[in-house]
Amino acid sequence: MRRSKNGPEPSARGNFTPPPRGAAPAPPVPGSEPSAPPPPSGSRLSPRNWRVPTRLNAILLIPVVVGLVMGGFQVKSSIDTWQNAEDAEKTARLVQAALNYGDALYVERDSSAAPLLLGNDKATVTALRKNTDQAADAFDAAAQNMPQTAGLKRRLKLFRAEEPTLQSLRAAAYTTKLTGVQTEEGYTEIAHP
Repeated sequence: MRRSKNGPEPSARGNFTPPPRGAAPAPPVPGSEPSAPPPPSGSRLSPRNWRVPTRLNAILLIPVVVGLVMGGFQVKSSIDTWQNAEDAEKTARLVQAALNYGDALYVERDSSAAPLLLGNDKATVTALRKNTDQAADAFDAAAQNMPQTAGLKRRLKLFRAEEPTLQSLRAAAYTTKLTGVQTEEGYTEIAHP
């Protein structure tokens, strides 16, 4: 069956076509209060006013930016850990050199007592002092590369204040100027300022 264009208006049943945009608004229901006008749609920069490609780019860019920032923090943390490890290595080398120097001082103190008290075997004393001087040079080289922390600087300053007394201590060791106990205390004072 065919409908004619001149025929009667079709029934409303089954007609789901929306009314045209230019149609008049529905008449107000009696007894209802007038509604407030809709809020403004916001500024031009509001995300609601963005076009779809711009929104998609923003959705994709936000995780990338957050990832880059977090990655930057991770890299900074790794660099700090690496620098701390280098400082620990330099400190360990300084401690090893200090232990060798202190040991050489004690060996010089103990092994040179008999030759100096008896007045013979100057070659032994010279060899012991040369060994101590070599340990001092190794300590100085390690101190040049030490980390610049306040605690290490303070301890090195204390040691440097006592170290010059070694030459005068060697000259007067185990003589009437310095007794055996005073000589031992002098060496200990240099090793542990």
